[in-house]
Amino acid sequence: MLRNWRLLFGYLVSITRTPMGLWARARCYVFMLRWLRWNLRDLRHELHMASLTLMRRALRIRSGSVAP
Repeated sequence: MLRNWRLLFGYLVSITRTPMGLWARARCYVFMLRWLRWNLRDLRHELHMASLTLMRRALRIRSGSVAP
């Protein structure tokens, strides 16, 4: 679940931790903005599906059915 979100944060952490010059780091962050724009639909969809899953689980727990 949330594969693209984990990928995004993994890329950002890698950019932050990698020793490189300011200009190279800035170019990486600019590319990540492009990546974000290219994958925004998938990121939104993942959040939507995760929220539905959490709501369904909460309703099941509330109704007494504890199975995931």
